[in-house]
Amino acid sequence: MKDLSKKELLWYLPIFYFILLALWAFVDNVVNARTQVGNFLIPSIVLLALLLTKNYRLQIIIGVILLLWSGLLILAYFSDAAKIVVFDEKAINFLFYGGLITLLNLLMSILLLFNDLHSHRRKINVPSTMETII
Repeated sequence: MKDLSKKELLWYLPIFYFILLALWAFVDNVVNARTQVGNFLIPSIVLLALLLTKNYRLQIIIGVILLLWSGLLILAYFSDAAKIVVFDEKAINFLFYGGLITLLNLLMSILLLFNDLHSHRRKINVPSTMETII
């Protein structure tokens, strides 16, 4: 088995994070007997397809969607945190774990988006002025 380099690990890390996050939400909703639990598996299927194909365009599209989703998640987190009046144990757990998940979502979506942008940067061959004159 070949060892993963740091670059490959950075490519796989956000995909596995979002797959595990979707599976965690699915299992949590199944255990608590909530409805519409299948909606959490749809992002996992798309991310598994990205993992198997390593498609550049699909990664850009998913990265942008997850970055926008993380922005909305940050706004929702700050909105809910502003409504806290009493700082009991439940509020502190929400602030800590909600902030941690919100921050990780933002970091992983940025990593997913810009990790592949950096590796696929095209080099532009600009002719020198002497070559264009001659």
